[in-house]
Formats: sequence, C-alpha cells, structure tokens
Amino acid sequence: MKRIILREMKTKWRLSFGSGARDRKNVNILYNFVERKIDALLASPNCNKTAVRVIYGSGDHNESINSNNRSYLLYCLGCFLEDFLSVDIMNRIEKDYL
Repeated sequence: MKRIILREMKTKWRLSFGSGARDRKNVNILYNFVERKIDALLASPNCNKTAVRVIYGSGDHNESINSNNRSYLLYCLGCFLEDFLSVDIMNRIEKDYL
C-alpha cells in the first residue's frame, strides 16, 4: 500500500510519498501535484491501493481508506484541505469528483 502524506508545518506544507519530500508554502500547488502523482500511481501495472493522509499543525490528522479509485482519493484530499485550498480548486473538486 502506498500512502501520500501532506503535513502542515509552521509556514509551509510538506508532501511525502515514499522517496522524498517536497516543501511548498502554497497548498494549491501541492494538490495539483498530488493529482498527477495519483494518476501515475494508478496507471502503473503493479498498482497497489493508495491512501491519502493529512497531518495538521495541531497534531490532528485525517486519513482515507485504501483505494484504487482516483475520484475517491482526490475528493477525500479536497475535503481534508477545504479550509486551505482556493475557492477555484474547491469548485473544480466538487464538479469533477463528487
């Protein structure tokens, strides 16, 4: 099972998915990157189930169940990050994945 983890730090967000981490101040950029990463993971012939996890600065966290469903994973991630994503991205998530 693969797990994509977004962690809220003091002034930035950290994305990790196994082989390293990316730090960005803007969570919108990381969401777009996760969309592409999930597409790549699910397109591979040895596709394992994937989960998304968000760890907030307060220590609380949300995690999806393991799934091969792209729409489910991206909608869960959008719900977990709804307080941080731009209105444009939230509207696109509701239109595309709901």
